[in-house]
Amino acid sequence: MDIAAYGLLGVLAIGFALGTWDYFRGKRTESKAGWLYFIGGSQPDSPIKIGMSKNDPTAGRMPELQTLSPFPLKVMYKVEVADRYQAERDVHQHLEEFRLHGEWFERDAVLHFIDYLKEPA
Repeated sequence: MDIAAYGLLGVLAIGFALGTWDYFRGKRTESKAGWLYFIGGSQPDSPIKIGMSKNDPTAGRMPELQTLSPFPLKVMYKVEVADRYQAERDVHQHLEEFRLHGEWFERDAVLHFIDYLKEPA
């Protein structure tokens, strides 16, 4: 897509509409702090979604995902992190071999990882 075809006002309108104008200018003002969450179904073979959100996932993200799922979902584990983007990237990378699709991973591998996270330092 040729951005020039939109003209300067079109580019400005798109940037403001998407809430990304500061991002494109390199001035990302949003805090990176937030939550890393693990959400899955109660079935023994159901995959677990590993994601991140700015707000507590039980209040925000969970209801959205529940609407899309044919099965009841629950938050398996959640943790506040200083950089939610990096935390999600790191965990996804660590569990890459267990990825099923997108942000969904094999249940057993994720449950073992959660147990590891819960261990005292």
